[in-house]
Amino acid sequence: MIDLKRSKKEAKVEDAVMPENPDGALYPYGTRFSFDEEVIAKIPVLNKVKAGDKFSIRGVCEINEVRSIDRTENKKDRHIEIQIQKIDLKKGATGALDTSEEIKNELKEKADIDEA
Repeated sequence: MIDLKRSKKEAKVEDAVMPENPDGALYPYGTRFSFDEEVIAKIPVLNKVKAGDKFSIRGVCEINEVRSIDRTENKKDRHIEIQIQKIDLKKGATGALDTSEEIKNELKEKADIDEA
């Protein structure tokens, strides 16, 4: 798994640009999920959580948008938007990658639909 936590140098630079970033922004903007009542009702395990609980997450996603912008001084900005279509949460964070048959089949099914 890839740790997205920002280094102190990254945090200092980004906080200067986005001072309203919450929680001292240990992680980059856009890496946080937010679920409303409608989604919580679909994921029963979320009814019993409290702040600080750790979960493993797996899902099926679709790339909705890929943008690349060339700027002066040879700088490039890239943006990728991912839509989560299916999600599964499991209490406890093991850091292990789940390659269950269910996920493999869902990914294959999605690829087959896209090719048609």
